[in-house]
Amino acid sequence: MNDIKNFETWTKVTKGYYRYVVAAKACYEILITFDDEKTIIAVAYITGDWLDKDKNYFSREVIYEGFLKDCLEAVARDYEQNS
Repeated sequence: MNDIKNFETWTKVTKGYYRYVVAAKACYEILITFDDEKTIIAVAYITGDWLDKDKNYFSREVIYEGFLKDCLEAVARDYEQNS
C-alpha cells in the first residue's frame, strides 16, 4: 500500500479533513490546521468501528501530530505494523 504515503490518493472530506479507507469500517484520517505563524500542522488518526468481547464501539486514536510528510510516514508505518 505504497500510495498511502501519496497525499493525492487521500479523499478530501471537507476543508482540511482527509480520509484514506483501509477496510470496510476503518480508515486513516488527517486533519490539517495552521499554527499562529501559519505553519501547516497535521494530525493523523486511525478511526473505525471495532469489536471487543462481542461489543461494537467507535474509536479515533491519534497516531502522530506534526508536519504532513511525517504524518504520512507515521500512517504508513502504522498500517504496515497492524495489517
